[in-house]
Amino acid sequence: MSDTFEVAPFGATLASIDQSSPMPVAIAMSRPTLLTALYTPRGEDRQQPHEQDKVYMVAAGIATLEVDDDGARSLEPGDAAFVAAHAVHRFVDMSDFAAWAVFPQ
Repeated sequence: MSDTFEVAPFGATLASIDQSSPMPVAIAMSRPTLLTALYTPRGEDRQQPHEQDKVYMVAAGIATLEVDDDGARSLEPGDAAFVAAHAVHRFVDMSDFAAWAVFPQ
């Protein structure tokens, strides 16, 4: 790992996820100020609100992101979505969905 440059390969990171886990996620990069993970919920998204802001970047598949009472948005590969700290949110209507999650440490 370089101090100035790092790549998280999608395929290798995806292959490292235990899809039978209730929280199918793999930490791809962890730095003192930033964490990047690949999240691949299947069926029911069981995540809880987070202590920090988060950005999701859709890497594969489709899903709808529901956030608090702010409604829902359909997401597809290439889309990015911001979710504020402490917001109740979940992915629904997922099909082969995978998203990078990036948030401060």
